[in-house]
Amino acid sequence: MSAPEYRHKHSKNESEDAAVNIKGFIFDMDGVVMDSMAMWRGLVPELAGKLGIELDEETNRRVQVMSLELSSAYLVERFGLDNTPEEIAEMVNKRITAYYTMQARLKEGVYDLMPLLRTARMKVCMATATPKALARKALNKCDVAEYFTKIITVGEIGKGKSEPDIFEAALAYLGTKPEETLVVEDSEIAIATAHAMGIKTCAVYDGVNDPVLDTVADATDMKIRSLSELAVLAEG
Repeated sequence: MSAPEYRHKHSKNESEDAAVNIKGFIFDMDGVVMDSMAMWRGLVPELAGKLGIELDEETNRRVQVMSLELSSAYLVERFGLDNTPEEIAEMVNKRITAYYTMQARLKEGVYDLMPLLRTARMKVCMATATPKALARKALNKCDVAEYFTKIITVGEIGKGKSEPDIFEAALAYLGTKPEETLVVEDSEIAIATAHAMGIKTCAVYDGVNDPVLDTVADATDMKIRSLSELAVLAEG
C-alpha cells in the first residue's frame, strides 16, 4: 500500500493536481479520535457556574487547547478568582477522570483508518491538551492504544496549541518535514498554528464547530466529517 495522498481543499481537479505524499500524522484526541466534545462543552459552563463567572466564546476556545494546569491558572488570573489553580484543576479532574475511565468512546472512522496507516507504515503521534494518564485510559478503554504509542501533551510541553512548541515536538518525534505531515484537528487555534509552521492541516467538522473552523478556512487544507474520509484516501 502506497502512502495516502493529501487532497487540496479546492476543486476536484485542483485536488488531484496538488496531491502530495503525506508521511506523518499528528492527531488531536478530543473531537478527533475521541467523541468527547459534548462532555467538554457541558463541563465548561458547569465549571463557570460553580466559579460564578461567565465565559465568552473566545475564552472558552482558548482554555480547551491549554493543559488543565495552564487553563486553571489562566481562569484565576483572567477573572481574579479566589480559588487556587489547584482547586480548579481538581474540580475538572474529577469529572474528566470519570468520563475517560468509564464513558469514553471513539469518533466514527478511527477503526477504519488506523489499521490502514499501520499497514502503510505511516508515522503517527497524538498531540493533546488532555493529561497523558487520562488519554491512555481512554485509548485503552476503546482498544486503540496500540495505534497511539506516542502521546505528547501540552502539559509536558508547558505551552498550549496557540504556540508551535507541541507541533515542533511532534515533528521531531515523527522525523517528517512540515509539508509531508498532516495535523488532524478540530480547533481553529491549533489549525492556525500548524498552518503557520507549514504543516498540512485537516479540519474535522462536527456540525457544531463548523462556523468556528470556517474562520480559518484559508489555513485548512482538508475538511472532513469523520476519519472514515481519510481512510478512503488511504485505501486509494
